[in-house]
Amino acid sequence: MSTHSKAAAKFIADAERTAWHDKALYAVREKRDKMARTVPEWEDLRRMSSEIKRHTLSHLGHYLEEFERNATANGMVVHWAADADEMNATVWRLVQEHGGRNLIKSKSMLSEECGLTPYLRERGVDAVESDLGERIMQLLELPPSHIVLPAIGVRREEVGALFEREFGTEHGNSDPTYLTHEARKHLRGKFLTAFSTATAQQLFDRWSKLDKYLLVKYMDGNVKSEKADVLTFLDGDGGPAHFVDNGNGRNIPDKIQFPGYNEKWKRAVAKDNGEILRVVK
Repeated sequence: MSTHSKAAAKFIADAERTAWHDKALYAVREKRDKMARTVPEWEDLRRMSSEIKRHTLSHLGHYLEEFERNATANGMVVHWAADADEMNATVWRLVQEHGGRNLIKSKSMLSEECGLTPYLRERGVDAVESDLGERIMQLLELPPSHIVLPAIGVRREEVGALFEREFGTEHGNSDPTYLTHEARKHLRGKFLTAFSTATAQQLFDRWSKLDKYLLVKYMDGNVKSEKADVLTFLDGDGGPAHFVDNGNGRNIPDKIQFPGYNEKWKRAVAKDNGEILRVVK
């Protein structure tokens, strides 16, 4: 008997759970059928999708190479792997190169079949599933039971007990909306890692330098000349030396221009501050 057959036999031995599972799965099927009836060309679309899938799989090598060419042309790096071991090793190497210790995963059957998450966790990487169903199964230390609905075999009461144990949620609360919000709260903490906060600090520093640049260059409507473009200022030290010195004093910019303000700008100022700027005769 195969592993799947053994697992199935164990599952259906629980008649109550089997009945509940069938009801849950058929509820999903009923929703699908209901939506299908709203699309008159549903069967034609299914046929076309099947033909596209069959054609793509029959010419997979061609389309993979085409994808690589297009992705590379857009600045991406494509990695090839012959099997699960090579794929996992490649991801692990990339994580090491970037000094990563945390990894937020999106739903992927490829990584599931290759065992990527446990592979990384064994090497000290906090690999976390971001899909709710996948996250539930990860916390239960079980593989997904369905390709689209990975946690279809888990009751909400069981999820409530799981989240209470793992996240400290309210005792006995198995409301799906509540549990979903609590799962999101937990994941937010995973996203706010040292890497994300460092990236945010870099962005803040860059905006601060841009603020300084704009203030110096355009203060009082006087446009100062520069030795290079704005990116040089932002990527460099961002100091006064970026602007041209006129030789008559420390850090005094040369060739100040007075472009003035156009009529549209003046009218806008007058409209917003008319009473303040009104000249009393």
